[in-house]
Amino acid sequence: MKQHKKYKLGMVGLLSAALLLGACQSKEVVEVKPPVQENMKLESEQTGDKIDTTQPNQTYVVKEGDYKTFLESYEKQYKEDGWDVVLDAKPDFMTFEKEGKQVKVMPVETEEGIKVFLYEEVAEQQS
Repeated sequence: MKQHKKYKLGMVGLLSAALLLGACQSKEVVEVKPPVQENMKLESEQTGDKIDTTQPNQTYVVKEGDYKTFLESYEKQYKEDGWDVVLDAKPDFMTFEKEGKQVKVMPVETEEGIKVFLYEEVAEQQS
């Protein structure tokens, strides 16, 4: 009878350990990246652990393009990549969301073309 109890306790222990190990396995995290047009050249990017949320995550320069229509064409690319429009304030900015990530796109007309600032953040969860 004692051996039977030890056997049951051993099996419960093994099952518990197997369940814990299975639950602790890390799932592959796929990083959602905003689309980039061919004519967009990366000027600067924040990397590493310390990201300044008051500054853009990426800054691109578009040498040739029309500021007033830039977001219209860029919006098409976001939609083709499965992003949803959260806020549309063309031509000043747009906010897109996909898989819990939001990206605010802010083009600014400069002497060298259009600077495109991308601000990335985790989308707020609605309860």
